[in-house]
Amino acid sequence: YAVWWIRQSILQSLAEHSRIVRLPLNKIGLITKINKTYNRLEQEYQYDPSSDEVALELDTSSDIIEDVLKLSTHSMSVDAPIH
Repeated sequence: YAVWWIRQSILQSLAEHSRIVRLPLNKIGLITKINKTYNRLEQEYQYDPSSDEVALELDTSSDIIEDVLKLSTHSMSVDAPIH
C-alpha cells in the first residue's frame, strides 16, 4: 500500500517540477496515456499511428489528441544558451 503512495508522490513531484510551464495533472495523465497508446499501436502495426487511430483507441476525438500533443512539447527558457 505504501508503494502506491510513494510512486504517486514521485510522479506528482516530477510533474510539477520537470517543466518550465506547469501543466495540470489531468493533462499530464492524458499525455502519458496517449504516449503509451501510441507506442503500443506502433509496436503492434509497425508504423506510426495517426492521431485518428490513437483517438479511436482511447475513445476520444482526434482534435483533443492533437491539442494535448501540442501541450506535450517542451518549452525553452529565454535564458538558455543558443548553439
